[in-house]
Amino acid sequence: MRNAVESVEEKGSGNVRVSVRNGRAVEIRVEDSGAGIDDADVPRLFLPFQSNKRGGYGIGLALVKKIVLLHDGSIRLTGKPGEGAAAIVELPPSGNLTGRCD
Repeated sequence: MRNAVESVEEKGSGNVRVSVRNGRAVEIRVEDSGAGIDDADVPRLFLPFQSNKRGGYGIGLALVKKIVLLHDGSIRLTGKPGEGAAAIVELPPSGNLTGRCD
């Protein structure tokens, strides 16, 4: 969410949309129409201390990926420079989550 908001601010205008869908898996989408990302950069952005943002530490997406993987989920990023980006998280139905703290 923070990356999406900052991307829209960097571009000077745009929108951020969050949607959740519950089906075979729970899907959480964060989409923005901000500055965008290049698909070629995506694998690197999940590594610690890699950032395209001025002043960014590059730890946020690495932590998000680790948390999602610990819950048997997946995360992917897509985007186009100047057109925005989307982060899509898929998690198994709640009865299948590992590491839950009920």
